Amino acid sequence: MTLTALSGEFPYSEFERLNISSSYGKLIRHNFYNDGLMKRTYSKNGLKGIRLTNRGKERLKQKYPERFGHISDKSRTETSRRYRRQLFAKTYCSLINADIEFLPDKKPFIFARRHKQSYKVVYPLLKISRLSDMPVFYDSMDIKYELEDFVQQIRNSVMTGLILTDSKCLVLYNIDKNRYPLSYGTELRVSCMIDNGTFLNIKNTSNAIFLVSDFDIAADLIFGNKNKDVSSSTVILNEVFRHIYIVPENADGDVQLKVLCHQELSEMIEDTFIDGFGYGDNSFKTVNDGFDKYGNPVLNGCHLDVIRLMKFKRGLLNNDISGRILCYDFQVDFVQKIMCPAKVKINNIKIRDVREMIENEKS
Repeated sequence: MTLTALSGEFPYSEFERLNISSSYGKLIRHNFYNDGLMKRTYSKNGLKGIRLTNRGKERLKQKYPERFGHISDKSRTETSRRYRRQLFAKTYCSLINADIEFLPDKKPFIFARRHKQSYKVVYPLLKISRLSDMPVFYDSMDIKYELEDFVQQIRNSVMTGLILTDSKCLVLYNIDKNRYPLSYGTELRVSCMIDNGTFLNIKNTSNAIFLVSDFDIAADLIFGNKNKDVSSSTVILNEVFRHIYIVPENADGDVQLKVLCHQELSEMIEDTFIDGFGYGDNSFKTVNDGFDKYGNPVLNGCHLDVIRLMKFKRGLLNNDISGRILCYDFQVDFVQKIMCPAKVKINNIKIRDVREMIENEKS
């Protein structure tokens, strides 16, 4: 009920993302339907999900007023709105599996002003120092509600929200076949708002995460797809963000997202890379993170940063040299597609081993 209330509509397809079997999911839905707390939603365009009834909303508001006090009616049923609500639900599933906090009453209040107070009163508008060690997510409605007079200039952005840690800010997008290409001018304003320091008290933090249902969508964003009449994304090709991380919405992608957003896990992957390839050289012909035993530049591609991958590719081609990339096993095919026709060899880390490593750290 929590995810349904926060997103507005929870798609049937996402129950398995939460490790809920189809049979148990049916039982849960049946009980909620009988209690009058939820209702089914169907449409000819393939959208299928569940929504809360007014009775269900009121029960949650009474039981958890701090968490659900600002739930909107969200009763409008336009296809575009339903797509966006379901994308938010899918996003929350990824956040849960990556141990990123998003519940309103659980995450710290970091906005430097209260609603209706002019944003000119206090700078910066967000205080990163107030964050705990755990990454937190503030959705676009959190930002709009608290900073309405400031963020109205980017109201057409398709950003889902911000993931904040104690050291970085990541603009989060959830992109599917109905949500691309992005607007260069609009997303550039998002980048500038974050990067110029008026929104956050951290410099040079203009980074983004693109959640995608599959790598085909990511490929369309980068290269375009003539069959689908989709042009290449200028947001990526013109480097609106310094780093853009592609993360698939599946169990493997959840591990990738967890490693990316948790500093201690990211450092474990970096240590593994350093043990094999040493350290990078900023004065070399192309961007790199280390070198193999033959002196070829090596890139750590485990975070799947397409900006760095494309810079690496450009450097290899311009200087007619070979390179090497380290990535997770499920990323290999996509990395090869990006790097073609550059001469690269790919070493991969089994995501299963990373998952086991994380579990061992917990225990």
